[in-house]
Amino acid sequence: MSATATQEASAEVAALTDETRREIVALREAGTTLAELKKRFPQLTSEQIRGVLPPTSKREARARKAKTAEPKTGKQAEVQPEVDPQVAADLAGRLVVARTLPGSSRSVLAQLTGFGPGQIWRIEQGRVRAAEVAKVTEALARLEKDGLPDEYRPRDRTPAVAGPTKAELVHRAEVVAALLGQAREHAKAGTKVRGLVDDALSVIESGTQPAEEPKQTCAVCGTSWAASATPPAHSTPGGEGPAGQTHDFVAQS
Repeated sequence: MSATATQEASAEVAALTDETRREIVALREAGTTLAELKKRFPQLTSEQIRGVLPPTSKREARARKAKTAEPKTGKQAEVQPEVDPQVAADLAGRLVVARTLPGSSRSVLAQLTGFGPGQIWRIEQGRVRAAEVAKVTEALARLEKDGLPDEYRPRDRTPAVAGPTKAELVHRAEVVAALLGQAREHAKAGTKVRGLVDDALSVIESGTQPAEEPKQTCAVCGTSWAASATPPAHSTPGGEGPAGQTHDFVAQS
């Protein structure tokens, strides 16, 4: 790890709350692996998590103590200017709002600003650094004006058109079966077949129900049949008269 990265990691660890530190230590003592801790705290690197945990050996304890005692030189000795708390809070709030945009996330904001997800998380906590203010402000201004770039926006999906229900399909099949049955009967006489087939296709394609055909009813026994069909052979009720006798009938709509 470079000196700059080491400084960044140390700053991140120092910024953690005591409650978060205790939680990390408790999870580790309960058997949670470093990989599992990294997933639970994505804003921290493995090195930062190790820095929170107690040293596992005397050798590691001495190494940490020596590292802490090393005098800072060059860039590490530079004092970062403080950021106005109001500016830090404003940027934090705007970042959180930007993360709620459709298709946005902490990783997306990191790509758009040039920072890492851990830095975005820190800035959302109100701990922006002076060197980061201009870059974050510029990126947020673009987002608030134009929204996310097209490659990050979720694709629009055409809503599915609801089809007929199972009950409707069953009903259509029953109507079609009846129409085709009539077509078969009329085929013998060569009449009205095309109209019945057209009606059947309309039921299948759009569910349009055919107009009900007028019926004729026998005036003697009450037997009914389609007005366009040949009157069926039927006998006198009660057994009177010859079997298969055709009676007079009256039209019934």
